[in-house]
Amino acid sequence: MTAHSPKAQTPLDKPDIQAVLNVMTTKLQLRVKSVRNAQAYEVQIRTGSGAWQGAGSYPQARNILLEGLTPGTVYEIRVRAIGGSLGYSDWSDVTTHMAT
Repeated sequence: MTAHSPKAQTPLDKPDIQAVLNVMTTKLQLRVKSVRNAQAYEVQIRTGSGAWQGAGSYPQARNILLEGLTPGTVYEIRVRAIGGSLGYSDWSDVTTHMAT
């Protein structure tokens, strides 16, 4: 009988928001660097010093479309990866962008 060592716990890397693009009025597209072993990406937004609000979960890092935003409003955006052995990565650094 052979002994098996348990699989190593591997946390997900922290995502990196590479770009925020105005694609249409009230819509922003995020481009996030893919995280190895991530199954999805969770996005949160807020304005000013308000509470973070969920903006959805997305299966692909490069096709995240945030809709229903208010033109002229500056949003803070953060992303975390979902998956891996610990469930979630740390939140990305916060990015600020104005919806047009």
